[in-house]
Amino acid sequence: MKKIIITFLLSLYFISPATAQMDKAAQELYEKACKLEYQSNQEEAVKLIRQAIDIAGEDAILYTKLAGLYNDLGDYQNALGAYKIAIKLRPNDAFIYISIGNILQTLGDYENAYNSYQQAMEIFPTYKYNYINLANVLYAQGKYDKAIEYYNLFLTVYPNHLDARENLATAYLKSGKYDLACKSYAVAYKNGGQSFKELANYGYALFQNKQYSNAVDILKLAITDNPDNLQARADLAVSYYNLENYDLSKQQFEQIFSIKPDLTALRIYYANLLSDMELYDDAINEYSKYIKAYPDDADAYKLLANVYKKQGKDDLVVKNLLKSLEKDNTNIEVKKELAFQYHKDENYSNAIKYYNEILKDVPDAYDVKANKALALHALKKYDEAIELYEELIPEKDNERLKSNLVSALISKGDYLLTKSKYKDSISYFEKAIAIDSNQSYAYYGLAKAYEMLKINDLAFENYEKAIDIENDNDLYKQDFDSFKAKNYKNDTTISKVESANITDLAEKPSIIAVSLNENNKPQIENIIEESTTKLTSTEEEKQQLEDKVKKLIEEADELYKSGKNQVAIETYNEVLKITPNDEFTIFKLGNLYRLENDIDKAIINYKKAVSINKNYTDAWFNLGLAYASKEDLINCRSCFNNVIEQNPNYAYAYYALAISYEKEKDYANAINFYKKYLDLEQDESMKNAIKNKLAELATLSLGKNE
Repeated sequence: MKKIIITFLLSLYFISPATAQMDKAAQELYEKACKLEYQSNQEEAVKLIRQAIDIAGEDAILYTKLAGLYNDLGDYQNALGAYKIAIKLRPNDAFIYISIGNILQTLGDYENAYNSYQQAMEIFPTYKYNYINLANVLYAQGKYDKAIEYYNLFLTVYPNHLDARENLATAYLKSGKYDLACKSYAVAYKNGGQSFKELANYGYALFQNKQYSNAVDILKLAITDNPDNLQARADLAVSYYNLENYDLSKQQFEQIFSIKPDLTALRIYYANLLSDMELYDDAINEYSKYIKAYPDDADAYKLLANVYKKQGKDDLVVKNLLKSLEKDNTNIEVKKELAFQYHKDENYSNAIKYYNEILKDVPDAYDVKANKALALHALKKYDEAIELYEELIPEKDNERLKSNLVSALISKGDYLLTKSKYKDSISYFEKAIAIDSNQSYAYYGLAKAYEMLKINDLAFENYEKAIDIENDNDLYKQDFDSFKAKNYKNDTTISKVESANITDLAEKPSIIAVSLNENNKPQIENIIEESTTKLTSTEEEKQQLEDKVKKLIEEADELYKSGKNQVAIETYNEVLKITPNDEFTIFKLGNLYRLENDIDKAIINYKKAVSINKNYTDAWFNLGLAYASKEDLINCRSCFNNVIEQNPNYAYAYYALAISYEKEKDYANAINFYKKYLDLEQDESMKNAIKNKLAELATLSLGKNE
């Protein structure tokens, strides 16, 4: 900041009648002193003024003259003493207070200087030039906002005052108001021409305001004016860097270090430049020099880690990121980078550790949660991964996360298969299919689970679906062939699906029925474990009970197959006395009641089966058929729609809906659902029958419209 001190010649502001009234001898001495002052002989002038004071000691003008002479000689204490006497003689003289303020400001006594200027302002408020005095002492005290206020007041009256404009710009700069600093410097630069001396500060303001191109232009002038201005060179180097003019930036850094090699603080910026220029070894060398001088700078270790990352030196990346966190454990970006590095290196446990630390501070960080889910998935912590995936997917339509969720669900289902938890595995496979119905392994997993539970019709259906999607998978085909060989040897079992003729639904006793050969037995151990009736307390008693249930189910199945429906019903009911929540046995009871045309009891049992397992699609389907038998089309459609909602590939649900709408002569809906069924049906004879039906309905629909 330029120091602006206003000195005033009495002739400019005061024509005193005192000289006319002054003693003649004192008047002569005063005039001689003024001539000596003009000749720059202040010491002799002081002697004459003192002689005049001895003659006329009550005249304030003599003391102001004496104070001015002492001020010129640099004898500030005597100058202040003379002004203090003058102010006693002339207490309302604003300019004496201003002169006192000038001296106090020179001495660095800014508080008293400010008070003196304020006193002048109170006496002479219309004297606007005093604003610059107030602004300068406030600036010197670091009170930039108040200084800016006074500089602006001054410039409203004296807009072309270059020093005031430059001081205002510097006050803006010091207070971090870079945009306003740039604007003020621009006015001063335009008006000042060659006399403008604040090039370095102007360039710095432009640099801080990210006007790098303009900063380069001004800073080059500043360096031409003063080649040793290292701050201007540093600002120029970084400006070139931000403009991606790396070669010129490097030249400036090299100039700086040739002038002052020990300017280590700048080496971190130089290292950043070298890194971006892919001069990695040189960059590492510069970072190392900087870190040696500033070992506690966490950012330096982070930047060094980034260079090692570019070189593929993962161990050194981790080492420096950990060092950075040691210096500053609050840096979220370093934690993210460290977690990413551990994740990439398949050190999932450590990755999760840092993901958790990040989420403590940023609980809604979507990407961090997503990566944590992936790490949990990789560690086979499927349930935790699935929970996170399910939380994230509604927030953002992310196909990758959906795919990962499906993968986790299938992996969890597969794991449960290996643990013989077949019913639990089914729920995971079904959830996977509900998200992506083209996952062949999910159907294969369902087939294996149903096979182990001896629910052969569903096993058969899901093997077929898996193979339909991936018909070149040898594993699926081998297991399916093995399954059929074990369960369909003599072709005496009820098929997976009864032949679907185009007939009224009410006339069809069942579309889906349970296979009842000798191998069709539920997993007794699981059923007993899940039974709500606790009848045993020892392993031996438990085994006996399992054997009893197993035997009863075998008997009931044989009775079912031989057409002895009533006895089969009684036997299945005996099973349910022991295992009341066995939804598969309850489902079979529903089928038997339907065969016996006791539709109400069939409905009761199907409802009970779906209340135990809400995802039991076959029970929902047969419940819909039962309602159709009673011509309750509203409830039957509700059941079929429930089936489709859970399993969009359940072909016969579309078929059943089509028939229900056809029955009401709602040909548009009937056609719609027949077409959906046609898309899923593989049997050529059925497809041809449906195509004929569609043609028939199209004709009927046309006639209805006419």
